[in-house]
This record gives sequence, structure tokens and C-alpha cells, in this order.
Amino acid sequence: MEQLHCLMWAISSEQNMRLFLDTWNSNDPRKQPLRRLSPDLADTLSIARAEGVIAEKGKARFALLTKGEDYLLLIGGDDDILVQEKRFLAGLRPISARRMWERLGSIQPPMGAAARGNT
Repeated sequence: MEQLHCLMWAISSEQNMRLFLDTWNSNDPRKQPLRRLSPDLADTLSIARAEGVIAEKGKARFALLTKGEDYLLLIGGDDDILVQEKRFLAGLRPISARRMWERLGSIQPPMGAAARGNT
């Protein structure tokens, strides 16, 4: 779910896309991890579920249903809509949770937190 929040936040403005890509493309191991929340994500997912576009597949995991796959084909096939968003996301391929956190920086718990159960 963190990844969806971060991606949705990134595509919400050109400034956010630039910050995201600056972090994504940085090889500096000392970079500040990038984590952002999109306040619209919960509503977007609720509407998509209610409309039969997605189904929840366990905790914070979703899958496209047939209707969602149909929308994906329509959107992907139309070169005049969501142009900037599609270009941005295409530049991140392949996207996976592991790759996102490798590129956006890891958040390390304070020393000893794991031993104390504070993770």
C-alpha cells in the first residue's frame, strides 16, 4: 500500500514527479528515503472496488478484474489521455515493492528497536 500511496502522490503534480525521479535516480546511499501519502488513494480504491474494477487480494493487495483489464487496455491504447502519467510510470519499469524501496531508500529502525519489538 505504501507503494501505491507514493506513486499516486508522484503523479499528482509535475513537482512531485521531479522529486520522486530525483530520489529514484540518485545513487547516493545517504539519501533521505522518500515516503509520501496520497489522501485520495482510499477513496479511489473504494470507488474502484464498488465499480467492479478491482478486488482486494489479502491485506493491502489488489487485482484487476475483467472490467479493470478492459479499462487498462482502453487507457493504454489511447495516446491522448494520461500522457504524462503513462510516460512517468513507463520510466520506472519494472516496478516492484522491492525495487521501489531500493530506489527510494530504506527506512532503518533505530539501533536495538528490533530487539525491543519496536519495528
